[in-house]
Formats: sequence, structure tokens, C-alpha cells
Amino acid sequence: MSKRYTHHQDPGHGWLEVPRAELDVLGLLPKISAYSYQNGEQVFLEEDRDMALFGDAKGWVKYAEFKPLARQVRAVLCAESPIRGYDTFKLTPSELAMKTILESREQEREFAILESRNQLRIKHFTETGQRCVAPDDAPDDPEQAPAPGA
Repeated sequence: MSKRYTHHQDPGHGWLEVPRAELDVLGLLPKISAYSYQNGEQVFLEEDRDMALFGDAKGWVKYAEFKPLARQVRAVLCAESPIRGYDTFKLTPSELAMKTILESREQEREFAILESRNQLRIKHFTETGQRCVAPDDAPDDPEQAPAPGA
């Protein structure tokens, strides 16, 4: 049986209530925005971005797949939801440290890819004497492109 989540709404917005521990297991904590809220161990994912991240992580293809898994018991039709008074979502110090480590590793991977591309270009130039123009290096103006064999 699928787990059910509570979808909260007021006239201006909506949030999906999810246990913080579940977001941690899915690796989503570093990706949650400050537009979501938290109260104790519950996180209220804003519906425009963070709820979609959660749905993607859960394998929900579209919002239609989410509807049967949620119960909408807390709709505030004429006033703001109490959720707006909760703390905005923030990472704990240890979660923030982990986010920094993950971002650093991602930057290292991106640098390694760029360095590898540059090494291949240098090798090509050394072997052929021709500049290697990769698609991301191609000039926007075709007239600025080097002549063939140049």
C-alpha cells in the first residue's frame, strides 16, 4: 500500500506535508527551497517546485499520480494557512555541511570534464596542427569561423 501525504491549501498556495527523514533518505534536503516551511520534523513542500522534486524522486510521472496518494484534509478557504507562520525551511548545520561537500564534488566533476576536453583539444592540435573547434566553441557568426585547414 502506498504512503499517503497531506496536501494543505489556502487561497494563494499549497504545500505537501512530508517527514523530514523521508526527504533525507531521498537525498532531497539540500535541494529544498526556502519557499517551503518546517514545523518540528515535518516539512511542508511548496507546490510549485519542491513538491515536484519530491514527486520526481518518488517516481510520480505527473501530478495526476500524486492525487490518489494525498488526502486534502486541511484546506483553508477564506484565510491564510497556519503553515505560513511556520519557520521557513532551513538545513541543520550538519545538513548544510553535507550540501557544501556535495556541491564541491559536483564542481570537481565539472572541472575534470573541462580539463579532459582541453587535454583532447591539445592532443588534437599537437598531432594535426589544426585547432579543434568543439560545438560549444563554435563562433556565433559563421564568417568568424576559421577557414578549413587553417
